Amino acid sequence: MGDGPPQRMPVNMALKMLISPKEGACILGPNGSYSKQIADRTGVRLQLSQKGEFYPGTQMQELCIRGAANDMVLQGVMQVISRMSEDHGRIFGVETDVEEGGARVHFVVPVPSANAFKGIQGENMRYIQGESGMKIHVEDFVVGSGEMAEQVVSCAGPLRGLEVVVSFLLEKVAEVSSQPWFRDWAFNHKACPGGIPGQAPKGGAGGHGGLKGGLKGPPVGGC
Repeated sequence: MGDGPPQRMPVNMALKMLISPKEGACILGPNGSYSKQIADRTGVRLQLSQKGEFYPGTQMQELCIRGAANDMVLQGVMQVISRMSEDHGRIFGVETDVEEGGARVHFVVPVPSANAFKGIQGENMRYIQGESGMKIHVEDFVVGSGEMAEQVVSCAGPLRGLEVVVSFLLEKVAEVSSQPWFRDWAFNHKACPGGIPGQAPKGGAGGHGGLKGGLKGPPVGGC
């Protein structure tokens, strides 16, 4: 966590996700073989927090998908989502009861991107909910400070709706990707051993897919 960005890698876009340890193992595969396949197919770089390193106040690992362009990162994220849902036809996150073809997914974006995603009085978010069929909630809590501050966008609903959500999220992240701090944000990891006590997120996507009590449910489902 907190490692500096290597100068040789072009990073014009990035999106972070919170995933259960079981999902993390699923994405990595034996000796990292599955994550390497995703990287080779799409050109992105995947970075997953170490085993036992969780996002503040949660029991979820932090996954960052970085690339040179929006389309590249979109493809990488969708490959990750496909891998997470491959075995069971759904994504559990840390929930125990997810409908067939459903998903509980959490993304992390810079605070300005989260605000733009919501739009004035939530107008943008309501539109995306209608287009995707997903319940979406931008968590109130903010992790980090200054330019490194970020928020979690929690989604619950049909797997098929995630591409609509991810595409719009990336549009809003792209609006800040030219800022001088963006590359540092893309390499700034908040996950640490055991998470950080006292910062447990609260809220939820209308009771579905939110960061319930800091996402401290049992790791279930997944791959």
